[in-house]
Amino acid sequence: MTDSQGSNSHDYEVFADTMKQGLDHYPNSKFMVMTGDEVDAGSLESQWLDYFGKPQSMFLKLPIMAAVGNHEGPYNDNYYYHFNYPNDSIQNPLPPGSVYSYDYGDAHIMVLNTMDIGWDDRQKESFRQQVEWLKKEVAETDRKWKVVAFHKAIYSLGNHALDSDILSMRQMLYPVFDELGIDVVLQGHDHTFMRSYQMYNNAPVTNVQKDQNGNALNPDGTLYMINNSAGTKYYDLQNGVDRYYAAVYEQPYQPIYSGIRMTENSFTIDSYKSGQEQPFDTYTIVRNDAKPAPVAQLAASKTADGKELLTWIAPQVANPEEDAVRGFRIYEVDGKLGMNWSTYVPAVKDQANYQFVVTGTQPGQSYKFAVKAVDKRDNSVASTVSTALAAPTAPVVDDGRNTFGWTNVPGYANTADYEYSVDGGANWQPVTANPQPVGDNDYPAGAVQVRIKANATSGLAAGLSLASNLPFTTNFVEDTYKITGELKRGEQLQLDVTLEPLANYSSDAYIVFELLEGDKPILMNAIPNKQNKLTFKQYFNVVGAEYKVKAFIFNQYDSELRVPLQLARPKLFE
Repeated sequence: MTDSQGSNSHDYEVFADTMKQGLDHYPNSKFMVMTGDEVDAGSLESQWLDYFGKPQSMFLKLPIMAAVGNHEGPYNDNYYYHFNYPNDSIQNPLPPGSVYSYDYGDAHIMVLNTMDIGWDDRQKESFRQQVEWLKKEVAETDRKWKVVAFHKAIYSLGNHALDSDILSMRQMLYPVFDELGIDVVLQGHDHTFMRSYQMYNNAPVTNVQKDQNGNALNPDGTLYMINNSAGTKYYDLQNGVDRYYAAVYEQPYQPIYSGIRMTENSFTIDSYKSGQEQPFDTYTIVRNDAKPAPVAQLAASKTADGKELLTWIAPQVANPEEDAVRGFRIYEVDGKLGMNWSTYVPAVKDQANYQFVVTGTQPGQSYKFAVKAVDKRDNSVASTVSTALAAPTAPVVDDGRNTFGWTNVPGYANTADYEYSVDGGANWQPVTANPQPVGDNDYPAGAVQVRIKANATSGLAAGLSLASNLPFTTNFVEDTYKITGELKRGEQLQLDVTLEPLANYSSDAYIVFELLEGDKPILMNAIPNKQNKLTFKQYFNVVGAEYKVKAFIFNQYDSELRVPLQLARPKLFE
């Protein structure tokens, strides 16, 4: 719905009735999209009270995803106070929270702010930022349907159809929507009903294929729609407007609402006039196209003057005549080139190898770039590459010795080249050895990391980090030694055993052997250990598969009636 604006309570009662009819037809609606001018004067709280109050029982159960209109902004924050949408899209959205996006199913919906009638410099700059944001949003999304919602319709037939700001916005936006492959644009502002043809390059698409039900099948271009008003304010169809873009239009002088239905492969808009049971207009887009394959062999290197150079190979396409790759979207994953930096590289027919030089990077800074192939509509899965040095490999967590080891990055064999962290990369300190002692503490998996450290002199950025794949735990006294060995059977029982210290220990230690026949102890003896590491053989004059040996290490072995400390975890050999 759109343009519920009214100057009195009755106007909002009409809006509430329109909303009720919509919910009667679509009782399972997940949310309501409103494309601006919710109220007539955004500074009047009495109108906001009517807007939310008249349909209050319905709003308690239905989220509203509203665009800001010229009657609410740009220099009035009441829109933000009442809706409180995310405010992290651009630097100055005018008002806050008026530029945002969200996902529903396989749709990515992006809400823009078309400002006031007549833009000052702040509004022009804000809208420039919105276009950059929109490009980044489309570059990042993996959703099938891309929908844009905003207030001031760039294709309409009412009082505003020939306004200079509308014509200027049209020239600004339609090339952007063409490039981005936007499926549907939901509009407001001009208080008439109009559904466009599939539009591309500011002209109707003439070769739209239809499926067996007469629905547009994998069409080129974008559908633009404005559905009159949900309240009481209507504009006449203006004379003198070239209606080349309008497939269906009328002014019934009554509220209109539309319901949108989505399936895996279809996007349907049903439009109703207030008081009627059947839609007067239905339009369905069917898409059974597939995403392109990702780019291959994406790599990052440096140009002669130190800029970042990305290279890749275009994916193979089975049927290039029907669904060729038309370009590539590139963005920096971590926002280090600006909060909405992205770019588009058009494809060239029969060209396989591509490159792009990234400007604006900083010496000593690493970047992570994503590149996606783009066909008529869809992005491929992202291929990513980092400009940072590679991470070390083969993590070795030795929980007993409290050390973390790794395999060095080729070309960086010196310990002094590396730094490590024990708090997930928040703080770093120089490596002193490989494996690196990390202290006897509890560290979850991933907390201990190592990487090549930055070199400010050469402009080298810190490398990617290798994280511990297992946790470290505080050692217990039972982990002072580790017992390993092998039991061999022949003419007598032979135990080859090794005692290995895991922690500093200088007091008495005894290795104790218990010979078992099944589960029955039949012999016990002990040997004092005075060495850091001890390997020896212990023999037992018995033969038979029923015999096994259990080994312990204690801090004492005498006749005192005291329970000794175990200095190792007992080991059963069988």
